[in-house]
Amino acid sequence: MTSSFIYLNHAAATPILPRAAAVAADVAGRLYGNPSSTTDFAGRAAGEVAAHARRCCADSLGRRPSEIYFTSGATEANNWVIKGTLWRAARSARRHLITQATEHASVLESAHSLRGDGFDVTILPVNSVGMVDPADVARALRERPDTALVSVMWVNNETGTVQPVAEVAEACRVAGVPFHADATQAYGRVPIGLGPGPAPDLITLSAHKAGGPRGAGLLWVRAGAPGGVPAPLLHGGGQERGARAGTLNLAAIAGMAAAMVDVGRDFEQATARLASLRDRLETRLVEALGAVVVGNRTQRAPHISSLRVPGVPALELLKAAPRVGAAAGAACHAAGIDPSHVLVAMGHGEQSFEVIRLSIGPQTTDAEVDEAAELLLQVVRSLRSVKGLRTPTQP
Repeated sequence: MTSSFIYLNHAAATPILPRAAAVAADVAGRLYGNPSSTTDFAGRAAGEVAAHARRCCADSLGRRPSEIYFTSGATEANNWVIKGTLWRAARSARRHLITQATEHASVLESAHSLRGDGFDVTILPVNSVGMVDPADVARALRERPDTALVSVMWVNNETGTVQPVAEVAEACRVAGVPFHADATQAYGRVPIGLGPGPAPDLITLSAHKAGGPRGAGLLWVRAGAPGGVPAPLLHGGGQERGARAGTLNLAAIAGMAAAMVDVGRDFEQATARLASLRDRLETRLVEALGAVVVGNRTQRAPHISSLRVPGVPALELLKAAPRVGAAAGAACHAAGIDPSHVLVAMGHGEQSFEVIRLSIGPQTTDAEVDEAAELLLQVVRSLRSVKGLRTPTQP
């Protein structure tokens, strides 16, 4: 046993990979020019690094550099896709957005913002394991030219549930409606096919969720996609081919590209290891504590384990186990404690307060998983003893 901190919150942010950190530091210290300036040597050198990073990101997705647009992260990219697509579509009377109830807040709050501006928004329900029904998406699509965009995340950030992306993509293709998938939790964890088969027309992701630095992300837009590139969210200097103004965060972008290259190596072996560690952790907690896996156990990403520990509030559990870095299915704020909108949408209600999210990464070791499980076992048994509760698996 050690006394070190055990980080099991990789779904929130990942430690930066060594080469990504080195590349970002090198670019930050060496290239001071503006990559959008081609009139001086420093600007041209910076521009070459940006172009190389764009090629690396495109190669990692199996697509073309011209389809990549850099952003500050997935929150900006999601806002850009949702708002920009609807703004552009409104010029031809298409004012309808379809999304689903367990999306990231950057998608849902963008949708609510549009609704407040008079756009029509359909938020579809999910089932008890957090999956949207592709048939519901197909039924919600309206005759052209009304529906402007469908947005369904690839992997849920709280439960790891993988949505039926190919089926949703096919429904959108038949209707001629662009389909966006937030791939922030999917990239590097599940296969992302962006080829000619059923697939999204736009995806978004953040560097810091997959071994890159904070402050960088991207939007990929399929060439020839219905709706095209979203209308600009940011106006100013005309960067990113006039689609997104603002001087590029070159160091973070270069680091993101390096991380994407490294994450793409040994993908199958790396994801199999993540799944093995997740299952090892889950098995121990389920068998010893009667914990319940939340979400889809067969269609989920390998790095996230969402568990309900009956009778034990998640915030109390994590407070009593400070050496284990994890997340709770409820959020504290000045006005009190709110349950996760994801868990509420899945029908958990008050049980959502008993849900913790444990998420692992490539740096997580077997020993850390075993030690974290033991620490959580001790804390849960202590809390249940105080509350007079028995382990549900006991006769």
